[in-house]
Amino acid sequence: MNTPTSSQCFVCGKEMPYSPRYPERLCEACMKMAVNEKGEKLSFYNEAMSGGFISYNESTKTNGEEHICYIKGYECYAKEAYMGGIVIVPTEKGKEKKINRQKQNSKIRNVAILISAILGPAAIWGAYSISRDGYFNNGFTLLDVLMITGSISLFLFISLTLYRYKIFLWLAGLLYAATGYYTSYYYGYRNDAFLGAVAIIGTTSAALLLNYLLFSTGYIGNKMKSFQGGKQRGNAAWILLIIIPVLLLIAGHIFISIKGEERVDKIIETAPSATTLATVKEVREYKTITRHRRNNVHNDALLQYTVNGDTFYRMLDNRGTLYTAGSTLEIKYVVDDPYMIRVMKAD
Repeated sequence: MNTPTSSQCFVCGKEMPYSPRYPERLCEACMKMAVNEKGEKLSFYNEAMSGGFISYNESTKTNGEEHICYIKGYECYAKEAYMGGIVIVPTEKGKEKKINRQKQNSKIRNVAILISAILGPAAIWGAYSISRDGYFNNGFTLLDVLMITGSISLFLFISLTLYRYKIFLWLAGLLYAATGYYTSYYYGYRNDAFLGAVAIIGTTSAALLLNYLLFSTGYIGNKMKSFQGGKQRGNAAWILLIIIPVLLLIAGHIFISIKGEERVDKIIETAPSATTLATVKEVREYKTITRHRRNNVHNDALLQYTVNGDTFYRMLDNRGTLYTAGSTLEIKYVVDDPYMIRVMKAD
């Protein structure tokens, strides 16, 4: 039978060298959090070089022999370790509490998985339904609420079901990135509120998953623990391992958006195309405030046109053209994909 080489701290789960005598012992960090039933902080020592046991109450400044202690709510027992030192192990009451807590957490996790599995697709489908037929996303609307709710629910579902399987989380992150890039490249030209949200959410979710996976790797995880603990850590260039991949994801999204527009231009020039008249159904002008620029003016025009009896809608950046509602435009469109258009001339 293979002997385990490592065990986990009973309280925090930190990996430690395996001890056949104390397989459920607590790590040093958790031992420092010991308190008595009154909540008074305790520390434990050997009475002398030869061994023995002394507890020290840091509130009353007195020595004693308090073996029962509580760490993060779990009842534990402190004692002299074999061959010297102090060891803290859970009591039967502490073990029972952990089992009950794990069962409760499992129930909560299963309920959250069920709710997110239903709510996520339903919210996203609701957003998709709202965004059809010339939807003008003016400010923070129900579409935004549904997209945020749906994306958080799906992200929660993936995280809760795959949190133990790093390889599947990596695949989920890659799928998110691919979805964001694919939408930006192939459908970004439509200026569709729903597809635009999918592209942004996909890239953002990929960055979040990537950060989590990088933080949970051995080297970066240890460095981050040292960083949070304020320990001496030397050169912090390791943090680039987290920043660079995220920046690359964002830069990739921008690059794909630009290449997508270039792709549309080439297709319109070379693919079979035709012309028709489009009407400016609505014009929206609004301002946004960013960190570096106040009162950033936007102007969007919603075009409506018909191809072979089907009605299409496209949003155009109207800042340079300033079309007005009711204006008629001659547009050129790709026969196989009428969403790909270019304005030829206005009335």
